[in-house]
Amino acid sequence: MNHSTLTLQLHLAEVLATSQKKEWKNIEKFMTFKVPEDNSKVEVISSKTQESIFSLAYYLEKSDGTHVEKILPYLINCYKYVESLSLNENLKIEDCYSMQFFSKALLEKLFMFAENNCDYKDKINELAWESLTRHTDMFIEISEKETVVNFTKALLEKLYMYAENNNNKNESASDQAARQNEITKMELVVSHSTLILNGIIQLLQIINCYIDNCSEEYLEKTHELFKTFIIDIPIKIGK
Repeated sequence: MNHSTLTLQLHLAEVLATSQKKEWKNIEKFMTFKVPEDNSKVEVISSKTQESIFSLAYYLEKSDGTHVEKILPYLINCYKYVESLSLNENLKIEDCYSMQFFSKALLEKLFMFAENNCDYKDKINELAWESLTRHTDMFIEISEKETVVNFTKALLEKLYMYAENNNNKNESASDQAARQNEITKMELVVSHSTLILNGIIQLLQIINCYIDNCSEEYLEKTHELFKTFIIDIPIKIGK
């Protein structure tokens, strides 16, 4: 998001939120983005669109929930879509990180709204837990691949070095390119697992700030999460 244009949008949202007439025709102008109904359609959200969505969430917070019945479902759908983009292995890793940053900023803004509108707190809590579960499930799935990936990548690199050191003239340029392409794809798997782990850490930080960390639900869910990491990432004890 661009800082200067976002500031202007937020200022407009605050003016509308504090005005006596909160007419819907003025508010819906922030809803420039239409969440694709077709799940196969992948569209990275532009900075301008991110600013509009975030400003709408800011309006919802500052107006104490005016037009909440129209705005909140829209924002939740936007969040779910952006989060799905951040986890999409077919996107460039930098686009995934951009969508991850925006989705977490939007989720935190929804929590800020729910802090003063307790009727919607359970809905936002549930949204966060679903998101954390989705991230954790994907992390487990990718981590299971990663052990095999790292071994295969190392083997391919050794073969590549062997071919170079022995000046293997029998290997065509296309074969070399194909092998390098396989190594690159494996590196992306490892990068993607780091991306998802980063998302998990961000979600835990948000949850820790806004959900009662003494609650039975929090303790149960975080206990299950840490069990996952203990099983999935063995701790190496030095000799």
